[in-house]
Amino acid sequence: MESISSFNMTNSLKALKKLVNQKGYFYSLLMILFEDFHIDVLELQNLNPYERVSVKEASLLLGYWVQNNNSLYDIPESLEQLLYMKKQTYELLQNLHFAMSAPCVESIKQNIDRPENGRIEDVKEIFGKAASMREPIFYSGDSVYDYEYMKFLNAKYKYDTQWLKDNKDFTVEEVKNILFKIKQILSDKSQIVDFVSLQKVKDLILKTKKGKTKEDEIDQFVDVMNLYQYRNLLDIKCYYQNEFEKEKVLDEFCSNLLSLFVIDKNDLIEYKGLDSFFRNFSFEITPACNQQFLGPGQQNIFQWSPIIKLSDDVFFIPLPYLLFESVYETPYYWLISDDSYKKKAGSHKGDAGEDMVYDLLLPIFNENRIFKNVLIKTSKKDTKTDIDVLCILGNKALCIQIKSKKLTELAKSGDDDSLQKDFKGAVQDAYNQGLLSRDMILSKSAKFMLKDGTELHFTEQVDEVYLLCITTENYPALTHQVHILLDRDVNKPAPVVFSVFDLHLVSFYLKDPYDFMYYIRQRVATVDYYVTGEEINYLGHHLLNKLWIDKKYRFCMLDNSYASAIDRNFYSCIADIKVSDQGDKIKKRWINTEFEKLCNEIKMCKEPQVTDIIFNLLDLNGNTINDLIKSIHIVKEKSFNKKNNVSATLFFNEEDCGFGITYVSCYTHNPRILYKELFSQCEINKYQAKANKWIGLASCADSTNLVDMILYDFANWTYDAVVEAIALEYSQKNIKRKVVTFDKKISRNDPCPCGSGLKFKKCHGK
Repeated sequence: MESISSFNMTNSLKALKKLVNQKGYFYSLLMILFEDFHIDVLELQNLNPYERVSVKEASLLLGYWVQNNNSLYDIPESLEQLLYMKKQTYELLQNLHFAMSAPCVESIKQNIDRPENGRIEDVKEIFGKAASMREPIFYSGDSVYDYEYMKFLNAKYKYDTQWLKDNKDFTVEEVKNILFKIKQILSDKSQIVDFVSLQKVKDLILKTKKGKTKEDEIDQFVDVMNLYQYRNLLDIKCYYQNEFEKEKVLDEFCSNLLSLFVIDKNDLIEYKGLDSFFRNFSFEITPACNQQFLGPGQQNIFQWSPIIKLSDDVFFIPLPYLLFESVYETPYYWLISDDSYKKKAGSHKGDAGEDMVYDLLLPIFNENRIFKNVLIKTSKKDTKTDIDVLCILGNKALCIQIKSKKLTELAKSGDDDSLQKDFKGAVQDAYNQGLLSRDMILSKSAKFMLKDGTELHFTEQVDEVYLLCITTENYPALTHQVHILLDRDVNKPAPVVFSVFDLHLVSFYLKDPYDFMYYIRQRVATVDYYVTGEEINYLGHHLLNKLWIDKKYRFCMLDNSYASAIDRNFYSCIADIKVSDQGDKIKKRWINTEFEKLCNEIKMCKEPQVTDIIFNLLDLNGNTINDLIKSIHIVKEKSFNKKNNVSATLFFNEEDCGFGITYVSCYTHNPRILYKELFSQCEINKYQAKANKWIGLASCADSTNLVDMILYDFANWTYDAVVEAIALEYSQKNIKRKVVTFDKKISRNDPCPCGSGLKFKKCHGK
């Protein structure tokens, strides 16, 4: 096994090119494309992404292949050669991965070998260089689903429809219809081939040999039996038993394999815009084809023309995902190639991005909680900055800054200046603008105006502002780059950074404003604890386990199993594929419906601090939530049966949440009595626990609600002689608690009825 340092990127790419240029390699590539990208939705969460070719790797192979000008119809010398080249591809791609990782590994080694106690001095210096960042950019997950590109296609070009129609005969709805039909045709063709795992192949061999086949004999047949799933395309028996028929069988197999990727224009004849579609997104292989493409990160013809024209009516589509991506990305380059329209296209892109974000969040927050283009003014003439989208939820605000900066080819290819410049334009500037907006909100030192002149009045209630930066582009390795490259003062809050596709995913699962804002809060709180490459992993972990910090560990790395769980669940929804719920971790995740009912009843209260109450409840783990709901039902039942007031208290120490809950059930419908009982219980319990936060919940015993009254005390704990005495008496055995009731209206300056000797306003009147 070679060491990582022995791998060289130039040599790795040369080896790949040499392999791709071999006769018949095209069909090895087709097998790879079919097996790694035509996956049963039910199998998504069971697949190892590290064992499959990624979209970027597939594009690399295709880009090199068209440079060679080989004929599509040059078949390999034998099945064995076909399978060998396929196997070699995975090995060489692994070597390339090691080679791209080498600069980062070498930088780590140099820093570890430093004499200063062997410590790594500067994470940004090591991992933030373009050479080190090139690997995570190229190998970042495909964070956008193909159908998502179509969801946002109309929104992205809503202001450019006329130019696209006049200059490219490009109409969004026509193009979408064609794309969906192409995907359906290719999907229907793929059904002739079965998805069979390698383990199943081995099981089939064992069954065939009635258990007599030895393990070493199985290994000899594995490469050949990988063809088992192609049994409807290949006569394997004839190939191995008839020496004279080998070439014919192989030729038929290659022809059948190619047909799985071919579209006949006549199958789409009823769709409008067909000629312009293929004209805009296809190319013919020529001697000069794609010669400018040298390697990862550089311009590849498959980025903007992912269809190969074989004849006037026949087209080869190697990777449908690339077609969806190209339809979404390429029109913008058409727009800016027109010098007279370039400036307008840039402005439209920014406006469209704001609309995308606003439209995604509007169903969550509703019109009275979300605002677009908020101007922050310190005087009539002085506008400090603006907020692209602002969401208000009780005493919490979400400040969203939106950018439409792409990661350029230079940055992807390893240019440091371009990497830093791109990140600044996409993330750093948005974060700095968000910090300024946050300070202005919390300092209550400005007016907040909509563009129509309407003033927003919300700052008195807001005590925290979360920052969300969004890029409307698919920005590779975005989460990783934020973790490494973001300049942030340790005393300033961290932002959460999404692509608009991440936002779509999060908003799909977190449709309640409190759930959405809680996720943002937890992402901010755990930003230095969790480490992962994609937002989907954070979301998957949150849905299944919640984002919590376990103080036993300094940090936690999230693997791609969380993304796989969402793949299994989310893709079937957006693609409208009917699948079984069996094995779906997201649908089968733990949910307490009674707890949801409790939270929904609390949300009916219009006080700003309700947001804090909900956040505190959401901080509880599953077992504690079950105990809380169980206690509530026991208390209500006892109160109803005994016709008396009954209560229960739960306290969660500082290691967990640092707050408590008192639940009271009263056999009365008098709200004054209910409040007095709840107030006295909460004050004593909070004081005894020396807690800074306390939630009081109360209901009438015969009420169908879990809660009819809410009390939230968030004053910091301080010593109080009066409450100390009452709490001491309350805690002594065999002494019944005396509940102070106020049967008549008491003036603020009257003596407190509790007998403390203090005025009511200084005692229970607080």
